[in-house]
Amino acid sequence: MNICHVTSAHDRYDDRIFLKECKSLREAGLKVNLIVHDELENEKKEGVDIYSTGKKYCSRWKRIFEGNKSILNTAMSISADIYHLHDPELLLIAKRLKKEGKKVVFDSHENYSLQIKEKEYIPVIMRSAISRLYGWVEKRLLRYVDAAIIPCSFEGNNPLKGKTRIVEYINGYPSMKVFYDHYQADCIKEDSICYVGGLSEQRNIKNLIKAAALLKVKLVLAGEFSSEEYKNEILSMPEMEFVEYRGKLNWCEIREIYQKTKIGMSILKNSGQYGKMDNLPTKVYEYMSMGLPVIISDSPYNRIVEREGVGICVDPLNIEEISHAINRLLENPQECSDMGERGRKIIREMWNWEEESKKLLNIYLKIQDA
Repeated sequence: MNICHVTSAHDRYDDRIFLKECKSLREAGLKVNLIVHDELENEKKEGVDIYSTGKKYCSRWKRIFEGNKSILNTAMSISADIYHLHDPELLLIAKRLKKEGKKVVFDSHENYSLQIKEKEYIPVIMRSAISRLYGWVEKRLLRYVDAAIIPCSFEGNNPLKGKTRIVEYINGYPSMKVFYDHYQADCIKEDSICYVGGLSEQRNIKNLIKAAALLKVKLVLAGEFSSEEYKNEILSMPEMEFVEYRGKLNWCEIREIYQKTKIGMSILKNSGQYGKMDNLPTKVYEYMSMGLPVIISDSPYNRIVEREGVGICVDPLNIEEISHAINRLLENPQECSDMGERGRKIIREMWNWEEESKKLLNIYLKIQDA
């Protein structure tokens, strides 16, 4: 089987696309290609052939219309059996791929209809209308797709159900090789907390910083800001004296943060898809892999962390409640340790990419034989 993964918006070494999906498929013996928009050279990386269109688009509209043409031309030159599309605008080339006799998979990384309503770059007055329009377009374009993937259900509902023949949940659990296997039980930790991931208003970074400052506890923060304006707003906060901002990091640097801090934070605002998702944020699974107890936004599904004894749920808008949870864990190291060990056990037994990736190969086998 010759598989071609295609992304117009993610970088070539993206966590879900390259490190999880492409690598696991290559290890299973498939021929794997990846098409990306960037200005780097084509390369073969860990058995995966990476092809660049040679251009990185700053304008979303140019990426959709001009970029899709480049993507399609490159895709046709590869002539794979199955094309795995990772961005919603790529649904626009699904019909052409089907006309060429190809199998098509759409990987919906998010519930886009819900997330559009939270996009900072879209005027508030237009978000609901654009969300509905996207849902209408998506439904029609999915007719040209053989299978669709989404990380989880949303309040028990599958947003892709009935829109294409095969729909599968594939969660973004961490690879055991990236985090779990690098855990060092005897690593010396400091009284600090961490958050690694996207830095945006929806991720509730201000309240996280304020909660750390209230306790005078060090917060190690890493990731990319959603915009320069938001970055300047955060960095100008007086409470930043309690924050160590590390910027965008590689996996080794991220693991070092997890090893040396005591608590993993994920207090996202319950807006858009957050609070409705029937899974945990990807970073929470990473924290658990590295033995960190977690403090997470309270929502119906997130309460699983308390039922499993791996963390504490809090109101993401209540700074005092957040700081109280941090203080409770820092003052009770045995509770911290027990939560961390239980988290690692769950990751080892269930919530890991090595198990989850088997679903992806099964999808390809199903549509190839159809």
